[in-house]
Amino acid sequence: MSTHATRERLLLADLLEAAGPDAPTLCEGWLTRDLAAHVVVRERRPDAAAGSLVPVLRDRAERV
Repeated sequence: MSTHATRERLLLADLLEAAGPDAPTLCEGWLTRDLAAHVVVRERRPDAAAGSLVPVLRDRAERV
């Protein structure tokens, strides 16, 4: 059985794939590849996601 969040992720993945990696997003300066990377890091690497909030961890987040 699929949860609402799972369905949302699958729809987002389909939209990102259809748009291609270099399409603009509503986030100024971000391409679809940036948005996809952001989502993956937030969901799969909470240790790296902290880099967006804690300046001293920003370099680590960029490497991940």
